[in-house]
Amino acid sequence: RAIAEKVFSVASMRGCSSDGAARNHFYNALRLNTRMISHIDPHVFMRKLKENLLRQSVQYAEVMLPLSFIEEYQEILSHVSEKGPKLKFIIEIDRDHEVTGDLPYYLKHSVKYMKKYPNIVGISLNGQEDGKNASLLFPHHTEAIKRIWEKNQELNFSLQAGQFNPTSISYEGLKTRLGKTLEAHPKRIGSGASIIWQEKALEVLRKMAKEKVCIEIDFSSDKYLVGEEHPISLFDRYHIPVSLNSSYPAITHQDQTDQFLEVFLTQKYDYLKLKQLARNSLEFSFLEGVSIFLDRDTLKLASKFEGVDTCAWKDTVRDLSEKGREQVKLERALVEFESWVIENFSDLLGI
Repeated sequence: RAIAEKVFSVASMRGCSSDGAARNHFYNALRLNTRMISHIDPHVFMRKLKENLLRQSVQYAEVMLPLSFIEEYQEILSHVSEKGPKLKFIIEIDRDHEVTGDLPYYLKHSVKYMKKYPNIVGISLNGQEDGKNASLLFPHHTEAIKRIWEKNQELNFSLQAGQFNPTSISYEGLKTRLGKTLEAHPKRIGSGASIIWQEKALEVLRKMAKEKVCIEIDFSSDKYLVGEEHPISLFDRYHIPVSLNSSYPAITHQDQTDQFLEVFLTQKYDYLKLKQLARNSLEFSFLEGVSIFLDRDTLKLASKFEGVDTCAWKDTVRDLSEKGREQVKLERALVEFESWVIENFSDLLGI
């Protein structure tokens, strides 16, 4: 156990400051951590995952898994307790170390698995953007995704893009990465921090807002890969939807709850903004079906769901979509939480 604790500490950011050396350490730790996890009993892994998500009050999660793990985890998921958070899978492809020049092969097999297993809901291209292979092959990767999207425009792509700063990538890459990534038609983009160096940034921001591309932010990893500052307020100003995630909790030792605490402390978001971030996580998830919100705006409820966020709500809506069910569940949980706060902390609230 002592050896295991030492190894897992090395495969994390524990004790590492957010300076220039942190970026390489992060990706080395990620690769080491991935290799170690591959030898853990998948049944134990899934059980602990659900326990951790339940502890954080997470009701739905999209779990990223490498293509080679999919078959095994499909079998395991059928035996895992239905209690706790609903889980779906996203196939994770490492753009720098896994695919090199053969991304079309990985995409083809990913689509095959998505057709075979309904609970695989998307494809994510991640990994070190400034790595040798990723930098060299970025145009080819973008074109490969674009071609497969053109054949099936219902495919859900979440693409990591712009998670770097001027010290980690060429100026050409810095000023074009987000704009070029949009050409691959992602529904979500991870990080997007390089927008402040993006060429024709206003055009890119307006395109993202028009196409409702959601920016997924993990403050914990961005701290090491980008720096202490993240342009979340810029996305907010241009009405680009934002959600919070914890992509690499094993590396950063920070979970989903920590992301909300971080945005509360650093961005001074009020409770309504925090609720909007939570709602965005479901609205821009890859769950199927009609939303309870209008035009993907999580501040505007559809008429038949007006009042779902109040104590007076009478649940008379039938035939909810999978997404709608999770959204109603969240709204009712928020009402319950707010009632608990008022009941227990009314003196502090001045009520």
